[in-house]
Amino acid sequence: MPLRIDTLDARQFGQIQSGAVYLLHAPVPVLIESGTAASHDVVLRALGDVEPAYVFLTHIHLDHAGGAGYLARALPDCTIVVHERGLRHLLDPSRLIEGVRSASPDLFPSYGTPIPIPA
Repeated sequence: MPLRIDTLDARQFGQIQSGAVYLLHAPVPVLIESGTAASHDVVLRALGDVEPAYVFLTHIHLDHAGGAGYLARALPDCTIVVHERGLRHLLDPSRLIEGVRSASPDLFPSYGTPIPIPA
């Protein structure tokens, strides 16, 4: 069976075709990236009835991993996979939040506020 990968429009910053997550249709479905905290509901709707077993995060920037806590809450049987150096930031995203607020105060509200993933 060939592996199918769908690009799901995360509508980053409320813009169509701005930001994406990737759904791998495999015997165990996998989502690559979570999108922003502000777009987590868009990602969940785009998944439809597919419940990924894993969400793999390539890195913890808020445009790639900001929605991880929301996805973990909505998909309690899903495992979030992140590099060990990023884990502490997903358990406590306060430093990520402060970094983006400092660097991009005008853009920060567009990212939404991430919530911690469960340990």
